[in-house]
Amino acid sequence: MRAHSFFGTVARDYAGMDVLTVVHGLWLILARKLIHHWNIDQTVAEFNDRPIENASVTVYRGIQKNGKSRLELDTLNLVPWQDQL
Repeated sequence: MRAHSFFGTVARDYAGMDVLTVVHGLWLILARKLIHHWNIDQTVAEFNDRPIENASVTVYRGIQKNGKSRLELDTLNLVPWQDQL
């Protein structure tokens, strides 16, 4: 799976660095499934309950937890320019 491989590459090659990734909404849903270890039902529920806004910003921060690197959700689905245009 390419998304899984992507996270492995980022963790290995860019540890300690800021990484910006620009993706489409469906890829973000798949990425969140992998990060949060959701099953298919949980992923579908998240997709239906909280759809990804167009041109939104989602931020994950790298943390150390129990001696392992993890991604922790910081900001979900922020649209900074909403009601500004």
